[in-house]
Amino acid sequence: MIETEADEHMLRGINSADVGPEAKEYNLLRADEEYSNGNVEHSIYYQVKAQFQSTDLRYITEAEELENQRPSTQDLLREASDKERKDYKRWGSTKRHLIKAFG
Repeated sequence: MIETEADEHMLRGINSADVGPEAKEYNLLRADEEYSNGNVEHSIYYQVKAQFQSTDLRYITEAEELENQRPSTQDLLREASDKERKDYKRWGSTKRHLIKAFG
């Protein structure tokens, strides 16, 4: 589930050949095809893409897991001290003024 615009933006450029268990195999097959056609540079591109595909998926999975573990603002405020709550409210007010003045 995509919950933030940043996640949506990050995933916008990924097509179905870049994600999934068959992606590495697809890229290796494409590299072999390019090599057979005499396109060595394209073959190397797909070999490298296949090599790092699993790394990319790991980062996407880790980001999703971290997003699920991140406490909400309400959770943090519930655990905060009185001074921290006052600082949070003061920062919100300051931030609104800065956005209004410079935003």
